[in-house]
Amino acid sequence: MSTFAEEVVNLLVRADCKTAFGISGGTIHPFWEFLDKSSIDVLHCRHETGAAFAAMGDSLHKDRISTTFAVSGPGISNAITGLKSAKADGARVVFLSSITAEDERDPRKVQETVPEDVMALTGDRCDHALSYSIVVRRRQDLLHLQGQLERLRNSPTGGTLGVFMTLDVQNAFVTPVRPEEARLCLKPAEMDDSKPDALVAAGYLKDRLESGKFLFWIGHGARRASAQLLALVERYNTPVVTTPRAKGIIPEDHPQYWGATGCGSVAEDKIFNDFPEGVIILGTSLVDMSTFGVHTQWKDKEIICVDLAPERIHRNLPPHALVLEANITEVAQHLLDICDIKPGMVSRHDSHAEIMAIEVPVTESNLAGTSHEEKVAMEIPVKESNMAGTIHPQTVLSVVQSIGINQHDAVIVTDNGNSMSWTAKFLKFSKPGRYHGSISVASMGSGACSAIGIAASGQSTICIVGDGSMLMNNEVSTAVHHKLPVIWIVMNDALYNMCDQVAFLSGRDCPDCGIPQVDFAMYGTALGSASFTARNAEEFEGALCKALDSRLPTVIDARIDPKAVPPPSEGRAKALRKK
Repeated sequence: MSTFAEEVVNLLVRADCKTAFGISGGTIHPFWEFLDKSSIDVLHCRHETGAAFAAMGDSLHKDRISTTFAVSGPGISNAITGLKSAKADGARVVFLSSITAEDERDPRKVQETVPEDVMALTGDRCDHALSYSIVVRRRQDLLHLQGQLERLRNSPTGGTLGVFMTLDVQNAFVTPVRPEEARLCLKPAEMDDSKPDALVAAGYLKDRLESGKFLFWIGHGARRASAQLLALVERYNTPVVTTPRAKGIIPEDHPQYWGATGCGSVAEDKIFNDFPEGVIILGTSLVDMSTFGVHTQWKDKEIICVDLAPERIHRNLPPHALVLEANITEVAQHLLDICDIKPGMVSRHDSHAEIMAIEVPVTESNLAGTSHEEKVAMEIPVKESNMAGTIHPQTVLSVVQSIGINQHDAVIVTDNGNSMSWTAKFLKFSKPGRYHGSISVASMGSGACSAIGIAASGQSTICIVGDGSMLMNNEVSTAVHHKLPVIWIVMNDALYNMCDQVAFLSGRDCPDCGIPQVDFAMYGTALGSASFTARNAEEFEGALCKALDSRLPTVIDARIDPKAVPPPSEGRAKALRKK
């Protein structure tokens, strides 16, 4: 016999969950205890929002289920923002928490939570934090949970699954669930193994690609088809733009890569000047920060979108757009088969395509390194700052590119605000899965916390974050406790700079956006991390090299010029003027 809490943890292990992030409490102590005793690595975090962001980072980077946990009441409400981000960004996250009573007529308890409270968080709309929820009361609910975990594990679109039970049920004994029982509790629709007709979609797209008058617009959801898409780009000589999160799916030094859209965009002008007859959209729901609404102006262009969740993208498309419901990887593979293209039959970056065809997570650091010529092509020019004692943001990125990306192959995580605009505009990647940012919900502090989820796998991780975001939420203390190889580069300009820039560029008066100057090196030291202050390129390069070599949690206070140009928020300002 097992307890219900122990059996839930066993089901998570069976679903290949490797890591859990959260904060414990009295009403979920059994969950926490059995997580800690299991093969799952448990990171005890400092805030429930940060824990949920960390689980999101782990799931997206390793392409697997991750777990976060929190107590009832305020623990749940604190986790909501992170769970909404995970759901919107396509992560696969299981949320463990508790209910304190079955209905509101029971004696009131501290952190009161009833089933109706958690079910109100569940649904398909963007304001729902959970895709699906189960309140476990009996063994049959565990069978249903096992089926839902299997479904989530294999879902190409991700989702968030909430698991709730009272403390009494967590401690109650139950007969263990056998693996073969999973499918017995799935609804017939969920048991259906049939797949959308990707072959029909492939035939439709083949005619468009052969015309030579179409553009690929690729999002993060197409990351598993990186090798196939690269071969198609080269077979048809098709130009490509990507959303910021999709940077590296097509190597950014490739001659057919036009740039990224949305935050820090360099692609919109080229799209409008050289735009072909139509666009094929793959793996993006075209949220505001990925596009700034550029596609809404395409009244006379053919727009074709391939997506497994057409309902989430229809509202972001012009009425004449066509959505083909199919799996992107299957469609791309069918296209290769129709054209008799084999992995490796590409004119350049062939090692990338051949290795990507092997069945391994696309985010692993196991791809062939870039050549010397490619590295040179991806160097960023250094810029001098106009303000004494500060470093130009572009210079920060130049050092990150040459040392962090080209030499150390670190994963880059960006937070929301100007740091995302700068990184999306300037940093270049030749591999998928090396750049992370959460722009659907666009919560500040998301990158500062999700970085520990990526680093929990042992991957050297650089988080580029603004001072405003760093003050809102971070998990530096958690990284120190677990000795995670995370470097926080704080773009410190004593200002909510995107707010200030957007107001200025929109021609509006801006209230005070200043922040008292924070010594983030001292802040990091207080939290137990290694710490540096950099006011010029030499200091910053030295600090970054030491941090990467040490593989210990590090905070680098980069004192940047707040008036540096070009302002990367210009696209955001234009988009807001349209609203």
